[in-house]
Amino acid sequence: MSEKRIPHLGEAASKEESSSTTIDSSQKSRERVALKYSTFSYGCSLPLFVLFLLSFTLLGCLLHSSLYHQLDPKGCMMTYMQPTYYRILGFDKDYTDLAGKYGLLLYRDEGDEHPALHPSQLTQTDDRDWSIAKSAKIRPNGVPALFIPGNAGSARQVRSIAKEATRYYNEKIQKGLRAPWSKPIDFFTGFHSNTAFPRPTSVLIIGHSMGGIVARTLFTMDNFIPGSINTILTIASPHMVPPLALDYTVTSIYDMIEEFWIRGYDTPHGMLANVSLVSIMGGNQDITVNSDAGNIHHIVPQSHGFSVFTSSIPHAWVGSDHLSILWCNQVVRQIGIALVEVIDASTPNQVKPLDERMKIFRNHLLWEDSLSTSSISKGTKAKGCHVQICSLVH
Repeated sequence: MSEKRIPHLGEAASKEESSSTTIDSSQKSRERVALKYSTFSYGCSLPLFVLFLLSFTLLGCLLHSSLYHQLDPKGCMMTYMQPTYYRILGFDKDYTDLAGKYGLLLYRDEGDEHPALHPSQLTQTDDRDWSIAKSAKIRPNGVPALFIPGNAGSARQVRSIAKEATRYYNEKIQKGLRAPWSKPIDFFTGFHSNTAFPRPTSVLIIGHSMGGIVARTLFTMDNFIPGSINTILTIASPHMVPPLALDYTVTSIYDMIEEFWIRGYDTPHGMLANVSLVSIMGGNQDITVNSDAGNIHHIVPQSHGFSVFTSSIPHAWVGSDHLSILWCNQVVRQIGIALVEVIDASTPNQVKPLDERMKIFRNHLLWEDSLSTSSISKGTKAKGCHVQICSLVH
């Protein structure tokens, strides 16, 4: 019969001591590992931690500088006027199938000297809104200047530009010139001229935001009349890319317009050979439309157009957001002056030749040419041009 070996007390103590030593060793190892990864958060040494801290501090400074110290200068002044709007009821489905959705407004300022319409032809619809009877004999005989508002915009946004154009005409062009053939300014459908001059064959377009894209799209339509548009001035319009491309249709329209315009300037006698396009952008204060998208240098040669920020416009020097660009007095004053100066009522086109137009636009919006404003004004006086603007409403 075998005997069961009973462990010696010393032997048991030795095993217990060995086990305790193993546990202590394992615990110390874990403590060393824990200590290793607890030093400045997961092994970051002090120099590396300081480097990270400095990097985040510099990044914060850059963001703060970009958001609060790199904006265009502010300081837009308000433009004041006494607007009156007349809806032209004669613009109906006899002219377009879209007459039910869109309408035509006649703009006049109460401070203007213009022949009043007969009360029997007017119906007051609001405090400053009137409608003109369809039977009213309103026959504008100047270069039509059509204002196209942007998405969710209002035709009434034209009032500041129209007011400044009127003021410039009254103060600079008609000052001391009250000839029998001279007329007061009358904002209606364009830059109005003396009835002795030829009837207009073209229209001047002013487009805000997507209204500028609509203006460029007109050239691609099947019913477009060549030569009917020769001057386009866009304000805060995204020419390069849409502000928000939600579907393929918008992108394809942009591609189609761009291809058409690039081809239009290929030959000296192309469809766009006499068309000037000026794009005015508000700068980094415009958070609705990226102003970089208003660049037209890739589609329009320098001889036919240019892009400019409001902060670079002579006598303006201020940034503008998407809406204030239409009432910022420093900006709209320069726009109004330029529009009046490009008119030549002695020609069927009612505007000066392309090279003269571009000199005037650059002089008032870029200050690149040393063209004398007084000499231009003198030449415009002799032609007796008047200013009238209409707006498209919907």
